[in-house]
Amino acid sequence: MMDSEKMTPLDLLESHRYAEAAAAYADYSKKGDPVHGAPGGYAKACLCLGRLEEAVTYFRLANKRASEKLKGETQPYLALIGTAEWLLGRRAEAIRTLTQSVDGVLDGSIGYGDQAGGVEQGVLLWYAGVTAQDMAASEHALKYLRKLAGKSRIQYWPGPLALFALGERSEEEVLKEACGVDQLDAAEEEADKNLLKRRHLVNSLFYFGVRQRVNGCEEQCRQWMRRCFALENPIVECEWYLARGEVAAAGER
Repeated sequence: MMDSEKMTPLDLLESHRYAEAAAAYADYSKKGDPVHGAPGGYAKACLCLGRLEEAVTYFRLANKRASEKLKGETQPYLALIGTAEWLLGRRAEAIRTLTQSVDGVLDGSIGYGDQAGGVEQGVLLWYAGVTAQDMAASEHALKYLRKLAGKSRIQYWPGPLALFALGERSEEEVLKEACGVDQLDAAEEEADKNLLKRRHLVNSLFYFGVRQRVNGCEEQCRQWMRRCFALENPIVECEWYLARGEVAAAGER
């Protein structure tokens, strides 16, 4: 194991030493270090620790700095802000944040952030709309995803998740594109060995659960959420934290 004194805050975060990472980010911030003191890193540590109000505050600060630096062309933490708001129980606020992210991609005021052209915020809004039983939000998400599905970028991850939400991909096809195999046990083995595949599998299992919720199969939804949360935290995927929240809300661990 790397000596703690030689580890950056990011090293600590990726080693799941969240409290140490938060303290290190705060220390570097006090020293004015623009890299190791970045508010986005501190916010991620707070999200890992369940310190959600702090996470929202510092993700907003990180967004403000990014927008100032890039002249308003990006809002890289909107999905994470919406996630933290949702976990705080502020569902309407979270839906507004995610809708802002979707609409910003559509009007060109926000950089989309993922290779598929902005799928991440669309599928998150789909989840929020379905779970809150907000028909307008879920329909807005699906309409947005249909627009993205007509573009060539949809072939890139997380594009398959948009196609899955639209009923154009099966679970097996999504697993194949996520992990290179179409069977769940084999996909989990691949995810254990490869961080990128684990990130993709977290995304996939979460939306398999959302599909079951759409179908009215809540127990099957919870099973997928449990399986998603059981994977090692990949740090940057909103879906893992939302699955953690789902498991906690069901009184499970």
